[in-house]
Amino acid sequence: MPGHAWPVQQSYVDVDPATYTDDYLTKLDEVRALVCRGGNGAVYTQISDVEGELNGLLTYDRRVMKPDVERVRAAQQDLIRDASRARPAGCPATE
Repeated sequence: MPGHAWPVQQSYVDVDPATYTDDYLTKLDEVRALVCRGGNGAVYTQISDVEGELNGLLTYDRRVMKPDVERVRAAQQDLIRDASRARPAGCPATE
């Protein structure tokens, strides 16, 4: 987002919040698949952008939240709830 980046040339392209959120939720679906295979944790390591990188939830100056917070929160809460069950919701049945 222009004006919220580390000052280097071509470090940023415009960030569309809907697309950014969709991409994040796709990654969260990958975490859900890992839960079904016995995984029990995941960490998103980049809370804010750093020098020329764009994968933070916040811009470099930490003033703009890039994803739709409500959609992300709801998806994370659903995943935590589902993964906390003895038989995680949404996993294929094993027999």
